[in-house]
Amino acid sequence: MKKLLLSACAALTACAQNPVDFTQDVTLEPWHSSKAVQSVRFPAKSSGGDLEFCVAKNVVNPAVTFADSADSFFGAFTGAYYHDTDTDTVGGGSVIQHSSEKGVIAVGVTSYEASALVSRYVRFQLAATNGLYEFENLEQVQANSGAAPNTGFTPLGAFAGANPELALKSLEEIADKIDPGFEQGMDKAERKSQKTAKQIQRYSKQIGAAITAGTAAALTGMTALVASTANSAREIKNLSELAGASPQQFQKLTYAANRYGIEQEKISDILKDTNDRIGDFIQTGGGPMADFFENIAPKVGVTADEFARLSGPEALQLYVQSLEDAGVS
Repeated sequence: MKKLLLSACAALTACAQNPVDFTQDVTLEPWHSSKAVQSVRFPAKSSGGDLEFCVAKNVVNPAVTFADSADSFFGAFTGAYYHDTDTDTVGGGSVIQHSSEKGVIAVGVTSYEASALVSRYVRFQLAATNGLYEFENLEQVQANSGAAPNTGFTPLGAFAGANPELALKSLEEIADKIDPGFEQGMDKAERKSQKTAKQIQRYSKQIGAAITAGTAAALTGMTALVASTANSAREIKNLSELAGASPQQFQKLTYAANRYGIEQEKISDILKDTNDRIGDFIQTGGGPMADFFENIAPKVGVTADEFARLSGPEALQLYVQSLEDAGVS
């Protein structure tokens, strides 16, 4: 009965109400005799970095409790008011639903104050990529609807009475929070890459002795251990596999050195050669890296087995760090 009453009220409320003028990139859908906001998109201001971490840090998905006092009444004989509050709790659970090279799918809940007495929750599904944050399947519920029946989440009305502009602002705030985390993650990756680059530049002669001449030449002129951003997810996947790195590691490195103009294929070749030379020593006890593992590694307490457990970028980082710790010049 309560559901029927609320549906009737919603239909009447939506009558003759035109959608507000949105400044955001929204998609509307029919709802009763008006419109509802199905989705909204915000451009990402950052790219690369640990997108899943940034989303998980800034999106929450708690259970939501909403209430009404529609069953309250005045006693026919006593004249006393009997306040009866009904509450329901729905939702809750994991935020991250899917994560891959293409992006992150998450679900969450946010809230806003429509007035001093009216609070609402907004729930959504977020599709986050390196270039866009799209919030879809938008629904909202009033925390306490008072004497009006409260049957829970309904589509986010696009008309003024539903306060869609406030709901969308609360979603935009989430997108804005994800972006700084993204930038901080990239700053950290860039700092690490630049540190490694300086070590590589300093020890390019030793690296050149262990790797091919062509790779050594590239290392000599390097100011960063990274390349330009990948043109496609497939290219990232292929190059990262050759380099012995995860796609995410490879993207961080390439993003950090975009300014240096080193070709992406070259960094992949460098990391692959490093892995190959380490593998040669582990299998045969010889090869170009034999001098390093027999004379330098013992001085700094590292072993071939440690290298075998590392990705391409991590192995090269440990190699140049070991040269520095051993005082090789």
